[in-house]
Amino acid sequence: MRLNGLITKAPNYIDLISDDRLLAVMDHFLAPNCGQYRLNSSEIIEIHGGETAQEIHWDDVIWPAHFWAPDKLLQFNVMVAATDFTESNGATQVVPGSHTWDHESRTAKPEEITQATMKAGSAVFIPGKTLHGGGTNTDGTQRRAIVASYVLGWLRTQENHFLHNTIEQARAWPERVRQLLGYDLYAHYDENIQGGPLGYYEYGSPSALFEADA
Repeated sequence: MRLNGLITKAPNYIDLISDDRLLAVMDHFLAPNCGQYRLNSSEIIEIHGGETAQEIHWDDVIWPAHFWAPDKLLQFNVMVAATDFTESNGATQVVPGSHTWDHESRTAKPEEITQATMKAGSAVFIPGKTLHGGGTNTDGTQRRAIVASYVLGWLRTQENHFLHNTIEQARAWPERVRQLLGYDLYAHYDENIQGGPLGYYEYGSPSALFEADA
């Protein structure tokens, strides 16, 4: 079971996606390739009794840029355990080191796959080039994860946040959260990255919609 649009359904989700410790990780891994990153998707994922393991996969492959620039990390998942993750209730499978593999020819051997077992409240960070997938639930105990996924700011997000949220709702958010959700202009220019403007409104930044209320 999957549920999207978490800011609308659970406003305190804002506290997770804007947590300074979490964003420091994204600053390190994503910002060097874009300057500004966005929230890619917001999800609750539940694995119920009897569900079989998800196919092990890379998330970055959904963007053509993965094939054009296979050495660049495009996306990063943060999975927070809302319930205990155990080997028998479907703890996420992860293949450490698979971010360095040739994705065209290398597959995971059983002995290379581990599980992110952890207590509720813990988190596992999974880069988009690391093989992973939900585990098999054999004990019938519900396994629930709260997921925040981030992506380079010049890529289209998997989740269309603008259909889940309204400008009226966004007015109440901190400026940093509005930027993460795309209610801002993407433009970044330095010695390494030249990109933008993207996502403009009336040939300017969408942030103008909120500055009028200040």
